[in-house]
Amino acid sequence: MAIDPYDRFSPLPSTHPARYHVPGGLPAAMYQSPKPPSLWSEFWTLSRIVYGILFWPLLALFAALLTVFGVFILYTIHPALALLAILAIAAVIAVLAWWESRRVRPPGV
Repeated sequence: MAIDPYDRFSPLPSTHPARYHVPGGLPAAMYQSPKPPSLWSEFWTLSRIVYGILFWPLLALFAALLTVFGVFILYTIHPALALLAILAIAAVIAVLAWWESRRVRPPGV
């Protein structure tokens, strides 16, 4: 059994027997309560979580609004251009649906 010279219950004499310990016998650093996180730290952490979750839905929403706005602009130029834009949107939706159906198979298929 090794004898710790800094232990207050050690049989060795020391000029500073409780130098690194508090009356309970444990190191003083264990009794320092941790600082609570600042309000700004919590705010930025929660903001990052929320934006991380909402990034793709918000991106899809803004893309849809921009697309509708583009269809209206193309319709003011010529109605056939608006139909081409609507066909392009339908093609993108069809490709995404095809990609998703390949990526995730329903059970039993």
